[in-house]
Order: sequence, then structure tokens, then C-alpha cells
Amino acid sequence: MECHICEVRSSMGYCVECHGLLCETCGVPCDQCRRMSCPTHAHSTKSGKLLCIGCYNERRAKREAVRAEVVSRQAEVDTSFHGLENAEAVPGEISNEALTQSARKIVEPWQMSLYIALAGIGLGIVLLAFPTIRHVALGATTFPTGYLMFIFAVLSAGWAWVGMRNEAYLINRIKCFYGIGACAVCVLIAFIVIASAPTVQTAPTISVIDSRTGTETPEELKSWRERALRKYTPATQ
Repeated sequence: MECHICEVRSSMGYCVECHGLLCETCGVPCDQCRRMSCPTHAHSTKSGKLLCIGCYNERRAKREAVRAEVVSRQAEVDTSFHGLENAEAVPGEISNEALTQSARKIVEPWQMSLYIALAGIGLGIVLLAFPTIRHVALGATTFPTGYLMFIFAVLSAGWAWVGMRNEAYLINRIKCFYGIGACAVCVLIAFIVIASAPTVQTAPTISVIDSRTGTETPEELKSWRERALRKYTPATQ
């Protein structure tokens, strides 16, 4: 008997659903029971498995049973900390949900705003306590480290703005004013640090003596010697 799909090769079995004859090439074996199905009646799962109608229906029945059990357990389970601690572990979705509920919560924007502002205030206290570090040498000039506090203030204000504008954090919107208040204190301390920073004397520019070319006239050589001596002679009062 020939395969009813290709009508060329000899049949090696039949489809478990439509009972059509199938050859070894056209038949689709079930990944679970290895029974053959035609390409039309081979059922594909989300994980990429190909199942016959019997195994596919059995799989769906098990999933529906688990889903029904999960729904019934969710209606009875105690969501309090004591209930979750003493409740019996439920396979499937229940155990995943319990792990999700007990996971560490993310830091909200108002908390980030407050923490960053407090870090800036801490930097300001350190700069007030140690005046010598209020300037950082950058080559021939210096950089006032008090300006770093404005970076903390801007970041803090940005996180406070996110917390006040995002509807996901609407319930804690009023708490954003904690970070705004700390940000204002950070800016105030920054101005105090910058205004009270001691002046730093920059290193004097080293004069470079003109080099001789060897072709100077007596007058030019005399002028060069006077300039060289003048650079090393202290100024008279």
C-alpha cells in the first residue's frame, strides 16, 4: 500500500487520528509515544515538541488540572507573612508566586533621591571638616571640589522628578519631597564650601631664557646677558 501523502513510497504505518497510510518520510513521529501522525494532525507545543492527538489531549488535561488546583489554592492561601511561612509548598505557579512575593523589592525613586542627596551632604561635611581638600590641582590651575556637590543635587532632583511624574509610584509621591529638601540642603552646603574655600597660590610661571644662536653682535650679546641676569636678580624694594 502506498502512502496517501506522497503516493510514491510504501506505507510504514498510519496516522493515529485520520488513519491515513504514511511512509517513513511523510509520517511525523510523536516525541512522547513515537506513534505516527500525518503533517496535518501533528500538534506542536510552545516548547517545539510534536505530539499526536492522544498525547496532546493528555498534556492539555494535566495543565488544566494544575491550573484549576492553583486557582483553588490561591483562593484559600493566607497571604500574610505567617501564612506564607507555614503554608505547604504548591508545585507550579504557586511556588513561583511565593518566590516572587518574597523577593527583594527595588529601590523607589524617592528613596534614590534621598540617598543621593544625603551622599552629597556627607561630601559637603567632609569638605567643611578638611579645608585642604576643597581644591584639587589640575596642572597649572585648581578645581574647587565643592562643585561636585551640584552633581549629587542634580541627580537627586532628577530622581525626585521621576517619582513625582511616574504613575507607578503615585502612592509615594509625597515622599519625593524628602529628597527635594535634602537636595536643597546639599546645594546650600555646596555654596558655603565654595565661598569659604581657601585661596590657593598657583605656581609661578618659569621664565625661559632665550637661547644663543652664536651669531649675535656685541650689542645683542650684551642685551642677552642683561636679560639673563635680570631673571635671577631679586627685585629691589
